[in-house]
Amino acid sequence: MLKLLLLTACQQDYSVTERTRSMKVAPLADAGGLTVDERTTVNVPLFSVGSGELRVDQVTVVNEQSEEAFVLLDDWANEDGDDDGVLDNLVFESGRTDLSVFEELHISFRPQTEGYFRATITVDTNDNRVAGIDPVEGLHDGSGVHVFQVRGLARYPRSSTYPERLDFGKRLVGGAFFDLVQVRNTGSVVLTISGYGFGDGDSSAYYVETPDPVYVLPGDTEQIEVGYIPSKEQRELATLTLLTSDPNGDPVVELIGNNCEDSLHSSWDSDGDGFVSCGDDCDDSDASIRPDGQEVPNGKDDDCDGQVDEAADRISDDDDGDGLSENEGDCNDDDPNIGVDVEEDKNNKIDDDCDGFVDEGSRRFDDDLDGFTNQAGDCDDYDAAIFPGADELADEIDNDCDENIDEGTFNFDDDQDGVTEAEGDCDDYDAWSYPGALEDCDQIDNDCDNFVDEGEGEEEACDFLADLIEPPPPASGCSATGSPAYKLTGLWGLSLLALLVMRRRQDSQVS
Repeated sequence: MLKLLLLTACQQDYSVTERTRSMKVAPLADAGGLTVDERTTVNVPLFSVGSGELRVDQVTVVNEQSEEAFVLLDDWANEDGDDDGVLDNLVFESGRTDLSVFEELHISFRPQTEGYFRATITVDTNDNRVAGIDPVEGLHDGSGVHVFQVRGLARYPRSSTYPERLDFGKRLVGGAFFDLVQVRNTGSVVLTISGYGFGDGDSSAYYVETPDPVYVLPGDTEQIEVGYIPSKEQRELATLTLLTSDPNGDPVVELIGNNCEDSLHSSWDSDGDGFVSCGDDCDDSDASIRPDGQEVPNGKDDDCDGQVDEAADRISDDDDGDGLSENEGDCNDDDPNIGVDVEEDKNNKIDDDCDGFVDEGSRRFDDDLDGFTNQAGDCDDYDAAIFPGADELADEIDNDCDENIDEGTFNFDDDQDGVTEAEGDCDDYDAWSYPGALEDCDQIDNDCDNFVDEGEGEEEACDFLADLIEPPPPASGCSATGSPAYKLTGLWGLSLLALLVMRRRQDSQVS
């Protein structure tokens, strides 16, 4: 009878092994770089890869710093396990090894100070392939626990804005005219331009065409388009303030239009003779009429000396008594305040020293002829190799006028981790890699010692990862169609066990 029962047990599948419940999660989630006091959400996928229903009972975040920079958002659960009206479990459907079945944890990164931040995330599950670890009071019981880490860094943005003035020149009333303000991100986190403010004078004549907010990535430059609609032919002044996340202050750009007295815009020299109407050009519509023009009998003041058709003076005569004649270099021999030995007045729109340039040395004049004035962002207007957009060289000079020196070279700390390439930084574009850095479980040589993911002492950087229990191998003897041996469970298993015990008692009585 017993043999028949055993044979029957082998022939029918009344009991099965427990279905595999297994989860996978990446060992490290990186929140990237963030501006202090801003927030971002790190989406961490949890993959169900077992054939059984996977459940997460608890998720705990432990910040390494005193500041609670990482916070688990409340939307992680999808089931009310204890029927108290609050979702407190995350339940997955049966998993797939192709990682197509997953749920996400949403972790908020919200730093309030500059620095590097890390947190350890403990996920308590019913995973039956995870080896038990030591329980931690208040966190987990050590069964089915997965651990991963999250990191992020926070810094204040840095920026550079040019030009300091937009000069729209001479413009007709009612027209629409445009110019650009360049905003460069010279830091390592995203710069935000949240809005614009206008002040002073005729601010209603100006507006910004570029919608806000504007996000400027590290190392990039964004253009802010400013419009001008003149309401009068006289001077219109205003200031534009860019509201940015740079803690060093919001840049202010001066706006001017129809303002000849404070402008070197080419529109004020309508006839292209090199002299402007608010300077000493008495007829800016005729290029033959200018301060150094030749007087001819035509009923016009050709040389702008206030006289018409006067007898032409000999160029060898010193007509204004300043010691120089025209053939000796006096470009206006009717004005003793103009001559080759006269110091240039930087604000009168006149070539005082007869060198062919007007108001050189002023912030609105391009002294080194590199295409940029001081007002347009040239930080050294006496060196033609230095201007916004120039190639940065390892020469301890700010070649491109972005307030950084030698960036992009071995001498500059590009990732702002405190170490340059010249000082041993093995990846100067990754702020998590530098000599002496903490080694993370990220397959990167963080501490620049040519080893990856090693730890301190006997601990490795990835020691926190869960150890998996391999499924049991197929057992010899009674099994179903070559499958692993089935456990004796349920009523049938208990009945068979009772028969075996009874048979053993009978054998002992016979003996």
